[in-house]
Amino acid sequence: MNVFLWILTVLGILIGVVLLLILHLIFGRIRLVAQYRNGEIKIWLRWLFLKYTVYPDPEKQLQKQQQKQAKQESSPLRESNASKTSTATVELEKKTKPIQKEGKKSTPKKKMTVRSAAKKEIRKALRSVNLKDYATLLQIIVTKFIAKFRCEKFILHASVGGEDAMSVAMDYGTINALLYPVLGAFSAAGKLKRCDVQITPDFTSEETHGEGRAEFSFRLFRAFGCIWELSEKLY
Repeated sequence: MNVFLWILTVLGILIGVVLLLILHLIFGRIRLVAQYRNGEIKIWLRWLFLKYTVYPDPEKQLQKQQQKQAKQESSPLRESNASKTSTATVELEKKTKPIQKEGKKSTPKKKMTVRSAAKKEIRKALRSVNLKDYATLLQIIVTKFIAKFRCEKFILHASVGGEDAMSVAMDYGTINALLYPVLGAFSAAGKLKRCDVQITPDFTSEETHGEGRAEFSFRLFRAFGCIWELSEKLY
């Protein structure tokens, strides 16, 4: 009897922990982090101790690494030897090669991931959408989801360079014109927690250098409400 009660207690604790985690995932805050460093942009989601990379795509990165490794392993001598193959040897191989029946070749099916499945469904839904519908969908995304974001941290240190003084001044003005209204909107709404922006024009350099990091937080149930309204418009 004591063992049975102990098992029920353990199961109850586990179920309670799982329910708490689910509630925290839905109603707690998830962080969206974007970082620019050394000319590379990285975007990921963070919840508790878990991290999910949004950009760059991990699958594409893995494919590029495999292709690069395959090119490095392939020897240039093999390519030169292949180009010197005589026509007689080629004809002999064709004669000795068994005749295959014509038909469609079976290609291996690619493994469907959550990311690729979501992209497929979104493309399918957007095929019948016109320009007016796009504006409505964008309005729903901005008002129902993005406007609910909170900017936890925004750090940007940059020096704007260019070919001449005119281009430096124009780029410097464009960056400020795009950046400060957005930060001002977050600040006016009381959703800007930490901000450190240092942008300076550099008339001695032809290139723009900078590093930055932005952290936004949102609640997942806001995304569910936005997705529900978008699905009603699309379907």
